[in-house]
Amino acid sequence: MFSGYVLYKLIEIPMPDYAELELTIHQRLYGTYAIGLRFSLPENDGDNRYDSAIPLIFDHAQLMVQSLDPQAYGRCLSASLFADPALRDAFNRARIMAAGCNCPLRLRLCITPGASELHSLRLETLRDPGDDTPLSTSEHILFSRYLASSDWRPVRVRAKNTLRALVVVANPDDLPSYDLALLDVAGELARAQHGLGSISVTSLAASGCATLDKLVEPVRLNNARWREANLSSLQRQAALWQKEGRPPGLLFQRTELLTAEEWATVHVHEMTSVEETFLEHCREARRSYRWRKRANLFIFSLAVFSTFMDLDTVSKRACNLAGRNLTEQEWQRFFDDQPYHKTCPDVP
Repeated sequence: MFSGYVLYKLIEIPMPDYAELELTIHQRLYGTYAIGLRFSLPENDGDNRYDSAIPLIFDHAQLMVQSLDPQAYGRCLSASLFADPALRDAFNRARIMAAGCNCPLRLRLCITPGASELHSLRLETLRDPGDDTPLSTSEHILFSRYLASSDWRPVRVRAKNTLRALVVVANPDDLPSYDLALLDVAGELARAQHGLGSISVTSLAASGCATLDKLVEPVRLNNARWREANLSSLQRQAALWQKEGRPPGLLFQRTELLTAEEWATVHVHEMTSVEETFLEHCREARRSYRWRKRANLFIFSLAVFSTFMDLDTVSKRACNLAGRNLTEQEWQRFFDDQPYHKTCPDVP
């Protein structure tokens, strides 16, 4: 079987050209944002940019009032997004230039991590500031939202034979009471399967299956599998440590701990409280190990030194230098398995 790439080379199917228009929203001060525009044509190696100097402010109270009316909501949202006349004019020029080149306009809306709260807005309801038509349903505008991620691993498109589709056919039992005909569930399902071809299909078509819980269940299961397959060593070990009752034997040491710290530095905002606690216990164990190592080295050095000098002489010189006995706290730190007594009887 030929791959899609090889087949394209053989029959030379022309790939569509797009005019690219990207709108990027950054956070400025709390509650206010900045918006920038970048536009490029398919045959142009350069691009046109515009950064609005007017703060972008969304009227969340008014959007809440209009939340049940998609058209009114979209107009209110668009009025905020295109409040800058220069930005609105740049958008209209980009749309006209794309139409003049006879190519669709790929509109990409990018929200930076600092403004992630804006993902709760219904941005798919945005309307064209020129003719008030919906942007997301236009045949000449390809609308998409971009998400930012701190994960630098490469993202690759799945092969078609690994794709899966979820087909939901809702057919409530009380449709006749609303003067609505019952659906041909088997027919709808067959048409969907035929249209999807070789893609694996999971269907929710039986009576009582087309519910919200059933709809999101495969997504949750797939997300759980993906997370399990892509956990870092720190995440996996922290979960095991928590499950087993936090035994010290499961703490990371040496190279494993260094690797975990490197991962934590990059993904600090993604860590759970269990992972943070696990990492802190690992670091505390490392500090204790280093202190014990230094203490053992000191004792060894003292033993070697004592072989060349009389022990009583060493003890007297140490007492003269210290000028005092160990406190009870110091004694507990170094000799916690022995009862306290004075080591220098001739000094306080």
